[in-house]
This record gives sequence, structure tokens and C-alpha cells, in this order.
Amino acid sequence: MSAAVIEFRAARLGYGSAVVLPAVDLTVGAGECLGIVGPNGCGKTTLLRAILGAIAPQAGTVEVRARVGYCPQRTQVNTVLPFTAGDVVGLGSLKRTPDLPARVAAALEACGLPGSSERVFADLSGGQQQRALLARALIGDPDLILFDEP
Repeated sequence: MSAAVIEFRAARLGYGSAVVLPAVDLTVGAGECLGIVGPNGCGKTTLLRAILGAIAPQAGTVEVRARVGYCPQRTQVNTVLPFTAGDVVGLGSLKRTPDLPARVAAALEACGLPGSSERVFADLSGGQQQRALLARALIGDPDLILFDEP
């Protein structure tokens, strides 16, 4: 197996005193594709949050040795502030360089939304919003992409 990009060792995951996943041991190597399936409430999103660093393990360790892109199941959009698709995609880039608008346009085009940078995100169809969120995940040139219920 290639070098591990994700390693969980006896990781207990949860929120406050509630334990969602009591003992996770998992190794994912570079180039591997992993699907996590299970019923609602079994801890799939909790596992993703631990990989993203949004929650720390209550015990054990979680190590991620990769740049991570994240494509959520859905996103809340503030309709008072008319964010464009380009604004949403640009949020995925840590590099605020002069070429950001061109990189945003290229990411949108790669995801099947050419010329959509100036369209209001809330006005896009659900499928178009998902494509824009994928472009946001890709713009940071990640080594690893996480999809929550793709």
C-alpha cells in the first residue's frame, strides 16, 4: 500500500460527552478510493468532520497528511447577500492571487458551468449549485476530496 494520507488510531469521535463512533481504526493510502455507507445517524458525517479537522477526537489520534477539498451535501445560502457562483468557488482557495478570477472561471468550466462566475448562487438549480460546490472543492488543488452524500 502507498503512504497513508489518512490515519485513525483508536479514535473515539463524538460531541461533548456523547460518543458517536467509539473506536475508529482506519488507514487510507494515496490513490485509494473509499466509500463510507450506513444508515442515517451512524456517524458518516462525524467521520468526515474529523478528517476535515472540524472536530477533534475525544481519544486516540486522527492524522491527515494531505490538502483536503470538501464538497458538502448542500450549503446554506444567505439570500440577503447575493453571493455569485464565483464568490462561492473563490472561498475554496487559500491563495488570494491576482489570477483568482481566472482560476474560478476555469474551475467552473471544468465542472460544466462555463460563464457562471457572475450568476447569483441562490438562482442556480440544485444540480448547478452542486457543480459550483465541486468547483470550490477543486480550486484549492487538493490531494484528497471528501464528498458528503454525493
